[in-house]
Amino acid sequence: MSANRNSSLNPPEKFDTAHIALSCTFAVLIILLAIVGNTCVILAFKRFRRLRRVTNYFVVSLALTDILVAVISMPVWAAYIISGPSLFIQRQLIQIFWTSTDIMVSVASIWHLTFVSIDRYLCITGPLYYHTRMTSQRAILTLGAIWCYSIIVASLSPTFWESDLYTLMMVVLNYAIPVIIILIAYVNIFKTARYQGKQIELTINGKARRFSMSAEVKAAKTLGVVIGAFIVCWSPFFALNLNYYICHCPPPPLVVSVTKWMHFGNSMLNPLIYGVMNKDFRFAFKRLVTDHFKKSSGFKGRSMGTTADQNSHGSNEEEDKINLQKFSDDFRIGTATFTIVLILATVFGNGLVVVAFSRFARIRTVTNYFVVSLACSDLCVALFSIPVWVAYLLTGPLWVFGADLSRVWTMVDILIGTASIMNLMAISFDRVLSIMTTMRYSVIMTSRRAIFIICCVWIYSSCMATASFFLFAKRIFNLVATIMCFCVPLLVIISAYSIILKVALYHVKQIHATTPAQYPRSHCNFLRELKAAKTLGVVVGAFVVCWLPFVVINIIYSLCEQQHCLLVNPQVILVTKWMHYGNSMINPIIYTAMNNDFRKAFKTLIFASDATLEDEIP
Repeated sequence: MSANRNSSLNPPEKFDTAHIALSCTFAVLIILLAIVGNTCVILAFKRFRRLRRVTNYFVVSLALTDILVAVISMPVWAAYIISGPSLFIQRQLIQIFWTSTDIMVSVASIWHLTFVSIDRYLCITGPLYYHTRMTSQRAILTLGAIWCYSIIVASLSPTFWESDLYTLMMVVLNYAIPVIIILIAYVNIFKTARYQGKQIELTINGKARRFSMSAEVKAAKTLGVVIGAFIVCWSPFFALNLNYYICHCPPPPLVVSVTKWMHFGNSMLNPLIYGVMNKDFRFAFKRLVTDHFKKSSGFKGRSMGTTADQNSHGSNEEEDKINLQKFSDDFRIGTATFTIVLILATVFGNGLVVVAFSRFARIRTVTNYFVVSLACSDLCVALFSIPVWVAYLLTGPLWVFGADLSRVWTMVDILIGTASIMNLMAISFDRVLSIMTTMRYSVIMTSRRAIFIICCVWIYSSCMATASFFLFAKRIFNLVATIMCFCVPLLVIISAYSIILKVALYHVKQIHATTPAQYPRSHCNFLRELKAAKTLGVVVGAFVVCWLPFVVINIIYSLCEQQHCLLVNPQVILVTKWMHYGNSMINPIIYTAMNNDFRKAFKTLIFASDATLEDEIP
């Protein structure tokens, strides 16, 4: 809480670029997941009667606090990371409002979880009297008291937030005491659960009901995981406050940032926990998502084939019902997990490439203009193509997003794919020039010419993508696009590297015929350029391996007019799509493994070193 204050104690004039890029990535991801997930919790509670239990009143109110964190606290903190201390120094009202809101939602969160624990304790230790003790009216009254208390505590913060005593009182009253209550409640819950009978017959309002101890304990376990996640995410933050109270030691800005993002990240975890561990919430979330797309889309769901135009081949409702069952819950959970890792790795890795290019003069070679352009196309894959593809996988093997989004997604996919291979073709051409005209290369290939070539690459890619928007149902267009956007560039790349290999063999013979002292300058330049060509050759090879299966399926689909050709195994399509999407995160790994300049630049950025690349690389 007063760590909000700590975050501005002796802050750097400006956070380093890698820190800013990583923080912005986390901010976008956490904000989206927190808003979507917690909104689903509220809508599920409102729509499905089965979820309208007393305990879930606290769950819904907790979801509201998490939405407030995502809408107010996180954006202001991200803005502070980007702009530095000047944001709060110049606008004290923003700091006061943000600090007060942050304290209000954190106090509300911990006391919500405390009363959830008390509710579970009453339910399991006194099942005969639970429904008379804990009614919906009392739950609402309790929630009102929690919010009033949180607002009062938050309103005191502008007056006392620099007081050490206030910091200590906040940690004790709004963290230590609630955690102790929670631990006592859960110790008694599981102690009682061991000795209670599995089922107890009871009468409520004159009607016989079944009380299932195992069901209530399972609900307690789910909420116990929620509480555990909260404690794990928030403990470092409170420990930081306590440490500052004891020794007045300003923590490093990076430590403050990590603890802040940990407790902000807690706002997106609860809906994920409900979805994984609570069957009722999982069912409600599925219904909300599928019903939403059925209402919002006038485009009937269809099985997705190798390309978007395959959507035109519909299936009857009975076939759709069967297809809907192909993607299991385990598959969806695995897909979502893999996607988060892939997107984070792609954004982080290619973001480092772009930042390293902009920051270090030694990285700013002509060849690396094309590398940065390739990184930009990979970032587009991570931010648009992959999320839409995963949303499709999570909603069944039916395309339920409408014909317009299908065309837009296909268009962007073609734009990015074409830009990637055309950038690689430009890189191959650049490497041929550098090796064949080693001494005159810097005169022939200037940065301006490189930028002009890159513009031509993106214009050509945009033209092909625009054509796909209008012709994406034409099978002949798929064939022409595959030839023009993959086969021809691939032939050019292979030809370029054949020339490079031929020249390399000639130069190697000359180098072996001389002693090291006799090496002319052109040989030294050639060896350096050849090493760069090897690195980029691996990049090209990875691209071909990752994209070739997908392209082959498209060619088969375009050439074959028989209906059985359209029935490609869905598992094959999934593998080929993930292979070419996975290529987007591979390139930064290759640069790190094979390019000394990029490796030193990434180390400097990640570990926040003040040294320039020129200082680090001899």
